[in-house]
Amino acid sequence: MSLGRWKEGSFKAQRGNAIIMGVVALTLLTVSVLMLTQGYLSTLKFKSRVQTKASLTSVKDGILNAFTLANLYQNDTNLNTALGNKIVIPQAGTLRSYDKGQASDLLAKLEDNSLEKSVKTICDGGNKIPAASNNPAEFIFCFSTVTGTERVITSSLDSFFGSDAFGLIKVVLKRNSATHFQFLRSVPSWGQFTTDPNRVANFQADMSYQVVWGKKAEAKSIFINSGHALKDLR
Repeated sequence: MSLGRWKEGSFKAQRGNAIIMGVVALTLLTVSVLMLTQGYLSTLKFKSRVQTKASLTSVKDGILNAFTLANLYQNDTNLNTALGNKIVIPQAGTLRSYDKGQASDLLAKLEDNSLEKSVKTICDGGNKIPAASNNPAEFIFCFSTVTGTERVITSSLDSFFGSDAFGLIKVVLKRNSATHFQFLRSVPSWGQFTTDPNRVANFQADMSYQVVWGKKAEAKSIFINSGHALKDLR
């Protein structure tokens, strides 16, 4: 083989290797960019969800405080009337009477055995209010949120930070003077509360709550926030 042909063959081989190396490098770069982009987007989604949870958790006390008004428990219609007229939670959103359709839409993509759907099952059964004055002063009531048209995190009073929500709160009226053990053994009757002229000072609201937060059509964004709180009446 002549020197000229050898050089030409060597050049072609080098050029071929360079092209292959370029394609490989471009492929690796593309894969890296895609992985970084997906990772960044996943991080953003996770951060957004955490921030949303933190924001919603920060208004939880506002929701509970809305149900510490003593006159809500004076008769069997006040709670329903309050929700029917809508209850504004400052800097958060507006509560209204429980809406089966809204709850169904929110949970449409969740598994049938999910905890969130068990809350809906209870709420579908309606509010529970003492039927007679000698019944225990126990209440179970459910609510839905009024949501804004913008599906983004916002401070709009009707938005609840862009999330739909529904939930139930169980309230048991407790005498301030009763120890926890006494309270567990004997819950005051509804009549004892309604006939007490100093009911605001003498009773507290023992609350257990379960609130389902999320966005319609985004099953991964839906979560349940539950807990217990003891609140003074006002």
